[in-house]
Amino acid sequence: MREFRLINRIASKIGRPFRAGFLGIGDDCAVLPKDGTTLSLISTDTFNEGIHFNRQWSSFYQAGYKAGASAISDIAAMGGEVTALFSAISIPRSMSEKEVMAFYRGLMTVCKKSEATIMGGDTTAALHDFSATITVIGEVKNRNLCTRSGAIYGNDIFLTGPVGYSLAGWMLLKKKKHKMGRLEKMAIRKHLFPDSRIDVVSALMAGGKLTSMIDISDGLSSELSHLAKASGVRFIIDAAALLTIPGLVSLAGKVKMDPVSLALSSGEEYELLFTAQPGYHSPYAFKIGCVEKGTGVFLKVKNRLQRVMPTGFEHFAS
Repeated sequence: MREFRLINRIASKIGRPFRAGFLGIGDDCAVLPKDGTTLSLISTDTFNEGIHFNRQWSSFYQAGYKAGASAISDIAAMGGEVTALFSAISIPRSMSEKEVMAFYRGLMTVCKKSEATIMGGDTTAALHDFSATITVIGEVKNRNLCTRSGAIYGNDIFLTGPVGYSLAGWMLLKKKKHKMGRLEKMAIRKHLFPDSRIDVVSALMAGGKLTSMIDISDGLSSELSHLAKASGVRFIIDAAALLTIPGLVSLAGKVKMDPVSLALSSGEEYELLFTAQPGYHSPYAFKIGCVEKGTGVFLKVKNRLQRVMPTGFEHFAS
């Protein structure tokens, strides 16, 4: 069983929403009409102990922060702003009340950054591990809505910030290395305290017309594949552009990975990946490639093209 194949089967079984103007499975959020100029955005994320965080190196405060950032990032990926969150948690006997409150402090911290309010949720017992399901609600102006399916031939491809750090941080945490330099500490912080880019969404819109967008949750290669497939186009990524990411080459050396592979594989970054019309410019993003006719994702290395396969995280993958 593979995650995305299963999602596609579920989506085909459910079918499209019955009501006009509704957008269902296939994007970072569901979209519902609100009024003549505004759309409502809703998304749900489940955050499981042992899958999304590990008690060996992550506190419950960090887990709450990360769960909130992940959920809020879905709203950012649609070009919206977040308004409210609901948190449903399942608590095992091994977890103390102090740890539960630490989780909520982390969640509240990230909500405060995004000016979102925790409006309620649910609390249940769990047999084994802790689990949290975060439902996030937001809104977006009709003209600013970004889906995964809008990229067209001639568009350019952009990232809002560096990628590669979260995976490197996870690898360093697993090694339990004690002496670390500034770059290694930055990578670990990126993994434990990722931030959504909800803070730059309005500024991105000011730079020109965005045609498609997604957040980097599973990994850059996976998200590129999602956008290209949904839009029915081919993406060409410039390896040289990825190598300009500050610290990437040095960081890759510390975890013994090829720097481009590290950038393509690292998930839980929550930077925004988007396409835009020619001439787009924003101080909050840098160009990494272009959109061509065809299908698939390709990496341009010294004028040669190499096919890029999704190498990010996927649930149920062996």
